[in-house]
Amino acid sequence: MSNFFFIKFKNKCLEKNIINHELNIFKSIYKPFNKNSIGISFSKKHAYCLFYSCNKKEIFEDDKNLFLLNGQPIFNSEIVNVNFFKNKTDELFDGNMNCPWTLLNIDKKTNNIFLLQNILSHKTSYYSETKDFFLLSSDLRSILKTNFIKNEIDNFFRNLFCFYNYKSVYNRGLSPIKNVYQLKFNEKISIINNKLEVKKIKNKDKIFTLNKNLKSNINVGVQRSIEKIIKNIYSPYSNSKNCISLSGGIDSAVLAYSLNKFTNRKLDSVSVIFDKKTRYDETENIKILEKKYINKNYKFIFKPKNIEDEILKIYRDFDHPISSVSFFGLQSIFKIISNLGYKNIFSGYGADPANCGYYDHYLYNLADLFKKKTSRFKKELEFWIKKHSTSEFPKNINVFKNFYKDLNKNLTITKTKPLSNYLTYINKNLDKKFPNSDFYQENILNNFSINCLQCTSIGPSKDTDQTIDLINSINTISPFSNISFMNIFLSLKNVQKINNAENKYILKKIYKNKISKKIFSSPKIGFNMPLNEWINFELKDLFMDHLLSKDCLEKIDINKRKMELLFKEHKSLKENHMMLFWQILNFYLWQKEWLNNY
Repeated sequence: MSNFFFIKFKNKCLEKNIINHELNIFKSIYKPFNKNSIGISFSKKHAYCLFYSCNKKEIFEDDKNLFLLNGQPIFNSEIVNVNFFKNKTDELFDGNMNCPWTLLNIDKKTNNIFLLQNILSHKTSYYSETKDFFLLSSDLRSILKTNFIKNEIDNFFRNLFCFYNYKSVYNRGLSPIKNVYQLKFNEKISIINNKLEVKKIKNKDKIFTLNKNLKSNINVGVQRSIEKIIKNIYSPYSNSKNCISLSGGIDSAVLAYSLNKFTNRKLDSVSVIFDKKTRYDETENIKILEKKYINKNYKFIFKPKNIEDEILKIYRDFDHPISSVSFFGLQSIFKIISNLGYKNIFSGYGADPANCGYYDHYLYNLADLFKKKTSRFKKELEFWIKKHSTSEFPKNINVFKNFYKDLNKNLTITKTKPLSNYLTYINKNLDKKFPNSDFYQENILNNFSINCLQCTSIGPSKDTDQTIDLINSINTISPFSNISFMNIFLSLKNVQKINNAENKYILKKIYKNKISKKIFSSPKIGFNMPLNEWINFELKDLFMDHLLSKDCLEKIDINKRKMELLFKEHKSLKENHMMLFWQILNFYLWQKEWLNNY
C-alpha cells in the first residue's frame, strides 16, 4: 500500500531546506513500517511537493502527469496498477472495481490536482486549506508529525466520539484535528486555479443498481452472484500465502464454504476465542467450520491482560482513536498472522449492512411495510414481538409507533443518542441525527442499509484497516464490503431479507443444508468481547486509574463526580456504560500520545 503527503503553496515558492526537512520527517514516519521506496516529487514553478511511500506499480510520472494509487483495485478478476487509470475519467469511478483504492492525479501542464476514490473505499484521504497552502494526505500521522498544521483538537469531533454512539462520528467528513477533514464516501477533490473544491460524484445514480440476473431463480441467482464476487476477489491472490479470519457466524461460514468450493482445497484460518466461556462464545461453531473447510486453524485466546498490555502502547502506531472494541482484537490476531508469513487475510466483515445483519434492520423493515400498508406488516410485527421481546428490551406496538413517529419526521437513520443522560450538557448544539444517505432509496430498509454501510461498517474501519495493514505488512480483504455485494441485496424484496422476524433469511435458506444448520440457527454474536464484565473486575484499575485522573478529566472536559457516578452505575449493573468508558479511554490515550502538549 502507498502513503502520501501533498502540499501546495498558494503564493510562494518552495524552499529547498523546507523540502529536505519535511522529507526527513516523512522518512522517519514510514521507514519502520515497510520496504517501499520513499520518494519525492516537487515543482518549484507550481510550488507543490509530494512525499510518498509506495512500490513501482503504485506510481506513474512523466512530463505531463503524476498518478499515485493507494490500494489494490480488482477489475475483472485482475489487480490493476496505476497504469490502468492513466487514460480513464471519473465516469469509471462508480463501483465497477472491487476493493478499496484512492487515486491522486497531478496534471503538470495545467497545475490541476485531483483526488478520487471508489465509493466504498476503506482508504483514508484527509485534506485541509489555510490562507497559505492546500494539504492532502493518506493518513493523519503525516499531518500530525509535519509542521504545517497547528495540531488542535476539534472539540465537536471529540464530543461525538467520546459521548455518543461511535457511529455518529462517521461519514461527516470530520477528523480529530481542527480544520482537517476526511474525504467522504461520495466525494472527490479538485484544486484548480488555486481553489480547492470538494464535489459529490456526479454519476452516483449508477452506483447502487438492481441486479437483473436474479429474476428467474432467486436462490440460485443470489448464490451464484455471491460466489462469483468471492472468486473474482480471491483469484488475483490465489498464489499468495492466504488465510481466513474465521468466526462462527453466517458470513464467515459462507466465505469459508465458497473459498473451499472453487479452490478445491482447505485454507488456513485464524480465530479469536476468550479464556472463559461467555455468552459471546462461538467456539463450537468455529469447530464445525474448521472440520469441514479449514486446513489449520490458529486460535488466539484473548484475555483481559491482552487489552491491559496492548492499549497503553498501541497508540505508538495508531494515529487515530479506535472506536470499535472488535478492531482491537483483530489487531492482535493480524500481528500473529503476519509473523507466520501470511500476506493476505480474507474476512466476512462488511456483509451485515446489505444482508440486514443489524438489529435495527427489523425496525426499518417494519417501517417500510407499515408505510406501504402491506398485509405482511401485522404478521412481521407479531413475530418481532414474539421472538425478540425481553424483560430488558420489551417489544410492543408502542415501541414501533414511537420509532416510526420519530423516523417519519426525516427519513434518515436513527438518532445520535448520548451514551449517558448525564452527559447531554456537553453537546447542546449537536446535530441530533446521523448524516442522510447521499444514495437515497425509496425503500426505507434499503436506505438504512446503505447508511449502515457508510457509518457503521466501513466508516469505523477506514483508518483502522489501513493502519493494521501498514504496521503488520498484511493485506486485509473483505469480499462482502463492496458495491457488487450490496447490489445483490438491494435487488431483493424485503421478505427475502427478513422473514417472520428472522434476518439474513435468504442466506440461511440457501446455505443451511450446504454448511451446517447449527451455524444458521445460532443467534448473531459477531466479535464481541465481554468488556462490560471485565471493566468491573479484571480491567477495573486500568479504566478507573485513567478515566478518573486529573489529566483525562481536563482533556476530555468531564466532571469527576459524574464520572464516579457512571462507574457506580456500571458496577451495580443498573446501566451498561462499556462503550462510553471505552471511547473516552481510547480518545484520551490517543490524544496523550499524539498531542501531549495540547
